[in-house]
Amino acid sequence: MLPRILIIEDSHAYQRIFAKHLDGMGTFAMANSCKEALALVAREKFDLVISDFLLPDGDAKEVIIELRKTYKPDQVPVIVVTSLYDKYLARELYTIGVNFSMPKVLGHEFRAAIQDILTTRKVVMPTSSVQAITVFSWHTRDRHYCYSPQARHLSEGESEEAALNHMKEWIRVHLRSGFEATSGVKENILYL
Repeated sequence: MLPRILIIEDSHAYQRIFAKHLDGMGTFAMANSCKEALALVAREKFDLVISDFLLPDGDAKEVIIELRKTYKPDQVPVIVVTSLYDKYLARELYTIGVNFSMPKVLGHEFRAAIQDILTTRKVVMPTSSVQAITVFSWHTRDRHYCYSPQARHLSEGESEEAALNHMKEWIRVHLRSGFEATSGVKENILYL
């Protein structure tokens, strides 16, 4: 049986291009928006989801986060293809459970990536990984806070150490396996 593939793309031209590149690799469902994609993933389990990043009613993160509440990356792989591709977006997508992301230049690499993900269901970590995360800390009379612009996360605690420990734990959970806050805190930078 051919894999069932959901393509989330608002451009009809790109929908046709995706379908052409994926000819013979599976059967397709098309969604033009986050809302349509969420409705489809609520009704049906797909073998692969391929999504543009920017959509008329939001971005692919909304769909991916909802999908990951039910399916792990090895159960329903997600590939994001976007003209906005850069290493920062690739890292962010990796942290929310995207198996692979790439620029929206569709060629032999695209088809090869699809075949590889369908076969192995692996997660491909972005090539330039996060080495350090800047953390700003401040306190009020009874609470301490830490904020990381790279992680886009705010943590708090009864002491600075507690707030930093909450931040480290959040980073461990959300940056997934392979990342550890190993050398502690030095000048409000968490070294991973």
